[in-house]
Amino acid sequence: WSKAEVTFPMVMKIAAIDEFFPSILSGMVVSVGGLTESVSKYASKALIEWARFREFDDSSVRRDTKLGKALLNTFINHRKEARVILPLVKTVDILISHGCLDDIMSEPESEFVGPLFQQLQIETRKLSDIHRLFAIINVSLALLSTRHKEMNRCKVLPFLLDMLVHRFPRVRRFTAEQLYMHLLEDESIVLKSVDLDEAMNYLVQAPWDADMDQKSLFKMRKKTADMIGIEIKEKATKLPPKEMSALKDDFENYASLVSEVA
Repeated sequence: WSKAEVTFPMVMKIAAIDEFFPSILSGMVVSVGGLTESVSKYASKALIEWARFREFDDSSVRRDTKLGKALLNTFINHRKEARVILPLVKTVDILISHGCLDDIMSEPESEFVGPLFQQLQIETRKLSDIHRLFAIINVSLALLSTRHKEMNRCKVLPFLLDMLVHRFPRVRRFTAEQLYMHLLEDESIVLKSVDLDEAMNYLVQAPWDADMDQKSLFKMRKKTADMIGIEIKEKATKLPPKEMSALKDDFENYASLVSEVA
């Protein structure tokens, strides 16, 4: 049991039993997002191999369908619990990047994509944990490559544009850089009429992490939205003072790290 490369594949064999699956998944999620590299590595490998095996378990339900429902239930059951949510979002990101959830994400009437994005939005509200914010942004960006173009244009892209005016400069810069990379890899994210080169150049050249007033920041966000053909509603949100924003940014990173270690 002390060898992760042996233990996790054995544990995932039991996951075929429906009664044990929720508890096993919760444990695997925490392990995938764990601080120990070896544990995370072998837990991820075992979960990915299990999810890729397209067979039916005892309930005759496809594994990816069962996995998707269990992931959503974990979001609901552990809402705002940093100890679970951070590794959970990281696990979802890993599963998506390895194609383990392609089938349920590509379904025209997917019962996973919309609810997943809704949970990400809920977790973002009043969130000041840099690590969770980065993880949520990564998964939101991954959703842009799904076939649900209307949801992406009406919900996901506006959500990411909101991250461009986040009170933490590093969140703004991270969002801009990652959105640039996704546009570089998948031009279908935006309409064909969009001048993509101009929009991408602006994303990487604009001073997203600079200290600036609210009006200037929202103006940059509006310009970006216009360039990629997205209509946004300006919100009357009040940004904290520059020095307080920077102070809280650093403090939350430290507090988050201490929380994870604990």
